[in-house]
Amino acid sequence: MLRKDLFGWLGIAVGSIALLMAMLHFYAGPFSPQPTLESIVASKAVAIKESVLASLAGNSVAASVSQPRYDLDRILEIMTAVLAAAAVILGVIGSACRVNRRIVSGALMLGTGTLAFQFAVFAFGVIAVIFLIAVVLWLIMGG
Repeated sequence: MLRKDLFGWLGIAVGSIALLMAMLHFYAGPFSPQPTLESIVASKAVAIKESVLASLAGNSVAASVSQPRYDLDRILEIMTAVLAAAAVILGVIGSACRVNRRIVSGALMLGTGTLAFQFAVFAFGVIAVIFLIAVVLWLIMGG
């Protein structure tokens, strides 16, 4: 291993760790206690119904701000994204230092693949929750 290949190899190592963390969290997680899906959907549906009825009656709708929670799952997600971004950055630095293209490609693919995987899992969860809320609202409104 040449000294100039260091950034590329570090990018591969960091990207591999990020991908392993993402897969571990996806398949073995969540590690912190989570509210049930029914309680989340029911509370969102009730909040939407109450705000719609309040706005139709001409009353003002109070905006609620929730505090961010940092539990083990959230910290794992953040650390995985940081490591994946670090792999991409190390791959770019390696490319600027004229590291072997295969090494740079590996670092870039591991980093971007991990970021894409996390985004896809999050997007699927959001779409599923929106669908469930829509179904519950449809049933509540007398569908």
